Amino acid sequence: MVIAGLISGCSLPAQSSIAPGASGSPFVLVTSNPNAPATPTPFQPAALTSTFPAPVATGTAVTNTSTPAPGDTPIAQSITAEPGANMLNLPDGMVNILIFGSDYRPYEGYRTDTIVLAAINTKDKTVSLISFPRDLYVNIPGWEMQRINTSQAHGGFAMTQATFEYNFGIKPDFYVMTTFSGFSSIIDYLGGIDVNTARNLSDTCDVSISRTKWCSVGPGIVHMNSQLALWYVRSRHTSNDIDRGRRAIEVIRAIFAKLISLDGIAKAPQLYAQFRNSFDTNMTIGDVLPLLPVIATFTDTSRLRYFTIGYNLSSDWVTPDGAMVLLPNLTGIRQAIYNTIMGK
Repeated sequence: MVIAGLISGCSLPAQSSIAPGASGSPFVLVTSNPNAPATPTPFQPAALTSTFPAPVATGTAVTNTSTPAPGDTPIAQSITAEPGANMLNLPDGMVNILIFGSDYRPYEGYRTDTIVLAAINTKDKTVSLISFPRDLYVNIPGWEMQRINTSQAHGGFAMTQATFEYNFGIKPDFYVMTTFSGFSSIIDYLGGIDVNTARNLSDTCDVSISRTKWCSVGPGIVHMNSQLALWYVRSRHTSNDIDRGRRAIEVIRAIFAKLISLDGIAKAPQLYAQFRNSFDTNMTIGDVLPLLPVIATFTDTSRLRYFTIGYNLSSDWVTPDGAMVLLPNLTGIRQAIYNTIMGK
């Protein structure tokens, strides 16, 4: 399932430099940040445990009793786990695939910091891409209230499926997860990708074609090699995780488009075999082949739908342990998922 080889990337070591504006540079370089310094993540989660904590009963309230740091006033004072969501009434023929970008590092475990649901309607040949912020604070069945990006590493795909069913009313059928190196190998094989960037992104970077360690791209079509694509999909010092989710969808679109231009649909079995070690998935080539007619229509923008869950459907909150998370509006998110898939 090379077509879904998306991850959130990391900074890469510099290897060579190209001066700003020099031939071959796909983006504009500036010498320094003209605005405020980078904003660090306000909370770094503790390492995952290897044992399951006791389950949180449905309806258990989690109350904020902590004293937030100055300026960190929580939007809500408490959150109560909602009853299990009714499943969305979606059309027959839907195949739902979760695309994960893992931040895996040896001996450190991983979290799925990029989470995109690809909902494929095999009958009307439409694809809906919906991005979920990693910090959504949800009820993870069998465990506890926790960030959504912890469920896959803690309890595997079965726990992630249960999390999506319970909170959002939709059950993922498959998952595809890749790492930094897997992403790079796919982009390199494609000879780079052309990303249609909706907005400008300017941030610190550590790619080989930057001498200043500051990169600026977009808006517009930007050709990206694997290093630049990693930076683009991973960067968040001058933006945030919600914007990163939007950029992840842009990169997924670019990967699809490049594969189609290289006749990747006809070569799907060979590509699957070649890159099988670049990603982790529960999809077999037998699961992929029936989806190819839909994937072949991916360049038809009328068949593509996108949605990024943002602050219109979530709000900042500080947990009793001092963690900054996003409280989801579950009713609103379920409605947004349904509307996106149904083209409303």
